[in-house]
Amino acid sequence: MSIGVAFRGWRELDRALGELPKATAKNVLRRTSKAALEPMANQAAALAPQQSGRLSFSISVSERGTRRAEWLRAKARFSFVMAMGPAGGTGALQYAAFKEFGTIKMSPEPFMRPAWDGGKVQMLEFVKVELGNQIDAAARRLARKRTTGA
Repeated sequence: MSIGVAFRGWRELDRALGELPKATAKNVLRRTSKAALEPMANQAAALAPQQSGRLSFSISVSERGTRRAEWLRAKARFSFVMAMGPAGGTGALQYAAFKEFGTIKMSPEPFMRPAWDGGKVQMLEFVKVELGNQIDAAARRLARKRTTGA
């Protein structure tokens, strides 16, 4: 089953983002992405199997370089990739996959997919609104800097 979602105004946001300095635009995207993924990470942590020990505590939002993020960054030429899920360095990443998808001896106990399914539409709407707000705030800061610095 697939759900179609149509948003208007993305071109305008992209154009406005392009008018900001590169570092400022990247920081705007970073802040917006992190804020948009936090509720989904909290939902995934709440849905994580409780008998799994620290699995729910390992779920976070990060820009850290996972192999997948590095591949996306290199292949698709994204300036950054924000990821939400179990932290890879704690050993929870492999365990999370076993819990999410199951094994021959263990039935699946999904927690990441339900969090994604339950929050993806709200996340996109949040990004659209918050990205506009962040772009406006950054443009005001830049204008204020230009007037005081001139």
